[in-house]
Amino acid sequence: SKLAPVEPVQLTRYAAANAALPVPGTRPRLVLIGDSRIADWPGAAAPPGWEVVNRGIGGETAAQLLLRLEQDALSLRTPRARSRRPVPASSC
Repeated sequence: SKLAPVEPVQLTRYAAANAALPVPGTRPRLVLIGDSRIADWPGAAAPPGWEVVNRGIGGETAAQLLLRLEQDALSLRTPRARSRRPVPASSC
């Protein structure tokens, strides 16, 4: 049996919103991605001081989410602060 192809109907849904986001700054950014449970997530539930970016799409399958993961979540992350502590050679 063959699997039906995934219909990526909403790959550009958040393109304009992503482009309009400010460059990640000093506040940590929490990017939510998923189906209707995420799309309906209340923004008021965000931790104080965090920038919350909701990229939920109701009815989306895991396969469809994987097609947009880079553009709608991973590329929006706040860069991690680099540790100034040296990494011990024994942990490499």
